[in-house]
Amino acid sequence: MKKIKMAHEATIYSAEGENLVTLSNVKKIGDQLVMQGSLMGAWSSTMYIPPESFVAGVKLFINRHLIYYMISLPFFIIRRRNKKGREMGL
Repeated sequence: MKKIKMAHEATIYSAEGENLVTLSNVKKIGDQLVMQGSLMGAWSSTMYIPPESFVAGVKLFINRHLIYYMISLPFFIIRRRNKKGREMGL
């Protein structure tokens, strides 16, 4: 069985499938999170998240839809891997 390598980047796509944001590294510098990546696949960018914005972001993600998604995520990943395997003839 061929092992599928998981990407070490997080990508956010538009409804049309265009790459909007790619995050390649997140680290803590001082009291901020610093994210490195690219915007729209072209512009390298370093983004800073102060503590207040991080807390606001966490509040955005704590809702029943995201909790359901997190619980379902292993099944979504398995389904995508199986679909890709069938398309590749594996």
